[in-house]
Amino acid sequence: MKPSTPTAKSVILLTLNILLLASCANGGSAPDAATKPRQAPNFYTQDAGSQLVVTLFDPTGGKMGQTMATYVDGDIVCCPLSAVRGAHHAKAATLTEGDSYPVYGFTAFDFRTDIVFLRVGKRNNSFSRTCPTPIAPSDTIFGISANTEGKIFKTTLKQGQKAAIAPGAGVFDNAGRLRAIANADGGLVTARDIDSLLARQTTQHTSVYDLRLKTGRQYISHTKVAGFLVRTTMGNFKIRLFDDVPEYRDNFIKLVSDHYYDSLLVHRVLPSFLIQTGAADTKYAKPGDVIGWQGPGYTLPIIDNQKHFHKRAAVAASKLPPDRNPQNRCDGGQFYVVCGRRFSSAELDKIAREDHKTFTPAQRQAYATVGGAPHLDGDYVVFGEVTQGMDVVDAISRVELTGDKGDRPVKEVRILSLSLIRK
Repeated sequence: MKPSTPTAKSVILLTLNILLLASCANGGSAPDAATKPRQAPNFYTQDAGSQLVVTLFDPTGGKMGQTMATYVDGDIVCCPLSAVRGAHHAKAATLTEGDSYPVYGFTAFDFRTDIVFLRVGKRNNSFSRTCPTPIAPSDTIFGISANTEGKIFKTTLKQGQKAAIAPGAGVFDNAGRLRAIANADGGLVTARDIDSLLARQTTQHTSVYDLRLKTGRQYISHTKVAGFLVRTTMGNFKIRLFDDVPEYRDNFIKLVSDHYYDSLLVHRVLPSFLIQTGAADTKYAKPGDVIGWQGPGYTLPIIDNQKHFHKRAAVAASKLPPDRNPQNRCDGGQFYVVCGRRFSSAELDKIAREDHKTFTPAQRQAYATVGGAPHLDGDYVVFGEVTQGMDVVDAISRVELTGDKGDRPVKEVRILSLSLIRK
C-alpha cells in the first residue's frame, strides 16, 4: 500500500532543493532570489542542522546514490526506506559542513509509509520535536536547505503553492516542529506515523545491509499450509514441515512464496545417503562452475535439544564447513533430504561412542528399521519430512556424478518449482 499524497488544501507543499547535493558540489547557484540566505532559525544550531545528506554505497565502496534524511531523535534520522534498501553501507553529512559521519544501522522501518530510521554518528541535540496535529490551511510551513557556502535557508511558501518535495526532506512549522517527511513516492509521512514508529524502534541498531532481506509482503500463515510440492526434472515429491521448529518453518514458507527455489539445481548428491538443493548460485550455473556456496544471504541458528532426528525422509538445513562458518549456523535456504540405509545396533553403538552421541530407543528403532543418517543428529536442524515420493528422492540419489568432489549430477537435476499445498 502506498501512502496517500496530501491535497493543496490539507498541506502546503514546498520546494526543497535536493539537487544541492549535485549543484552545490559543482558550484551551482543557491535557491532563487526570492528566498534570501539567512541565519539558521533559533531552534537549530549552526553546526547541527535539521537534515543530513546520506550517501549509499555498494559492497565494493562504489556510490549507489544519495538521499536526504531528517532528524527525529538525538542520533536518529528518518529517510525513505526504498532509497536505502539494497545498500551495503552508508555515510552521512550535514548540510552545513563537509565532514562525513558513519551510519551505524537501522532501528526501525515501515513498508507502508516507506520510511526507515537510521542511527548516525552525528548527534543533534537541537532536533525538532514532532507535532502530530494535522497541518491546517492557515499554517505556515517551510523547509530547510543550504547554499554553496553552507548557510541555511528557510524557504517559506504561500498557501496553495505546489512543488516537488525532496525524498527525506522535512516539513516544519513556524514553531520549528516537524510536521511531516517526504517519501520517495512524492507523498508525505505524517508526524503521527513518525511518532508511532519511534515508539516501536529497537534500542539496538542493525546493519543497513540487512534491509535487503526485509519485505513488506504478507505471507500465508502456517495454519493454512498442508505441505509443499517439489517438482523436479526427475519427478515430484511432497514434504511437510514441523510446527515445533517455527523459525525454520516460517522461513521456508517465505522462500517458497517468493519462488526462491524455482529453477535451482539439486547440486549435491551423496549416493543412497542424501540429496541437497537450495543454492542460489545454481540457478544459471554451467557445467564446471563452482556452485553450492550461496544461499539467500542469511543464516539460522542451530537448535539445541532437538526433538527430530535424521531418519530416512527427513528434511534438514545444511550449513557451510567450519572454516567458513565460525558461528556454526545453518544456511537460510539450502536443505537436504535423507535417504540413508538401515543401521545395526552395533553400528549405532560405534557412532555413539566415536561421535559422543546418545540415541533414544525411538531413534535406534527408526535407524534399524527405516534407515537414515544417525551421525548427523544434533549437528544440523531437521525441520520437515518427505510424505510422498521417496522413490523420486531415491532415484535422484543414484544418478551418475561428477565434479571435484564427485557429488554433482552429470545430467542436471533441476527443481522446476516448489509450491505450497493449501489446506
